[in-house]
Amino acid sequence: MLTMLLVCSCSPSSTDPSRPDTSTSEPTDASDTATPAAFDAEHTHVASLIGTDDFRISRVYRTGFEDPGDFFGSFVVPSPYLGTSYGELSEARVLSGKRAHHGWMKGVNEVVAGTNTNHRAYPTFQFQRTPLGAFQGRVLVELSVWLDATPQLGTDRDWFSFATLCSYGDDVWGRVYNLNVDADGHVYLMHVPKQGQSVHDIFQTKTLVFPQKTWVRLSLFVDYSSDNAHESPYVQAFQDGVLVSAATFDPRLDPTAVDKSLWPPCLSGWDGAKIEDAEKLCGLKWVGGLTQAHFGLYAPPLMDHGEAYNDDLVVYELSH
Repeated sequence: MLTMLLVCSCSPSSTDPSRPDTSTSEPTDASDTATPAAFDAEHTHVASLIGTDDFRISRVYRTGFEDPGDFFGSFVVPSPYLGTSYGELSEARVLSGKRAHHGWMKGVNEVVAGTNTNHRAYPTFQFQRTPLGAFQGRVLVELSVWLDATPQLGTDRDWFSFATLCSYGDDVWGRVYNLNVDADGHVYLMHVPKQGQSVHDIFQTKTLVFPQKTWVRLSLFVDYSSDNAHESPYVQAFQDGVLVSAATFDPRLDPTAVDKSLWPPCLSGWDGAKIEDAEKLCGLKWVGGLTQAHFGLYAPPLMDHGEAYNDDLVVYELSH
């Protein structure tokens, strides 16, 4: 386990150039299932978020969390997890379709130094396992969330995480970047620009509060290139279409940004010269882009109750 880095220790075919690969379940080309008008509406919606219409939607993955097959063999956290976290596909509360993902927690977990004992109830989406691999370039992720879980001030109880994204293709998840909500109800990006940091050099709301017990649309736009106004990869987060958090970031692991006393044992032989050597020593497989992600219930160990429903996840790859 990568003590300093770990957040989650977790376990479509060629497309018509004028249409996206609209994948569901195991990613396949389903572009002919949507009308041109639907494609135009999606393009207009995406353009309204990212502030430009200079793109083409070249690939799409969607799921309404209707069936376990939607996760195309990706890791799903066993339920119950640590005896306090539970997950299921549920008909109890849905935004569309017949089911949504439901995660809930009852009771606290022991806080153990150097061990991740967070609450977990979620499926992962390991796109590196699909024929098309990771989403590359500019990527937009959208998800509807119904939340009844309130972070409280204090260590190990002061956040709830909606989304975890990763650019590595291994089971360590050693470098991630998250979308969270804090004890003040503000949605914010975590692990930017480096792992363990939360510095929002572009924007961070101090006024807009995340509403509980109602469906909210969350959007994450990630530009993995440096061909932009920030000359760096960056990520923007939106709450019901309103910008709430934005920051430049490095999707790749950088152990030198962390106090050496927090390095895991796998780095004991690293000379500090090449990131590639550190990744190899710790079993990390750099891919780049949106390689894998998870959405559902993910919360610190001392939160003792709460639940979240997720529905209508869409991931877009945007090409020039």
